Amino acid sequence: MMPYAGAIHLPSLLTPTGNATLPPHLFYVQEDIQTMADVQCVTCGQAGEAITDPLFMGRLEAEVKSKVCQPCWKKWEGMRVMVINEYQVNLGEESGRELVKKQMKAFLKLGEQADTSKIEQNFRPQA
Repeated sequence: MMPYAGAIHLPSLLTPTGNATLPPHLFYVQEDIQTMADVQCVTCGQAGEAITDPLFMGRLEAEVKSKVCQPCWKKWEGMRVMVINEYQVNLGEESGRELVKKQMKAFLKLGEQADTSKIEQNFRPQA
């Protein structure tokens, strides 16, 4: 069987010590690939994987994607359910959506301050 024209003969890449040497055109810088998909997260303070999924948040989406990593966004998605339940938010009303947005900005540290005492104390409404 004939190798195709772009095939590399692996034994020819080995040096006498057994180490592989790659031709220059096969090198790539791993850091360049990582930085394209990483973001410096303001929530956790570390570099992390950027959010790639659509968030359907309008103008706020660009800010969130440029400042928040994927793991912190996943934590917010879990917290969002808790916020909606604890504050008994009606998402059909503008005030309810604004409350969730304000809580999101506070949780993700996007410059917004919000009262999170109900969440922190694990508040349960009376039945």
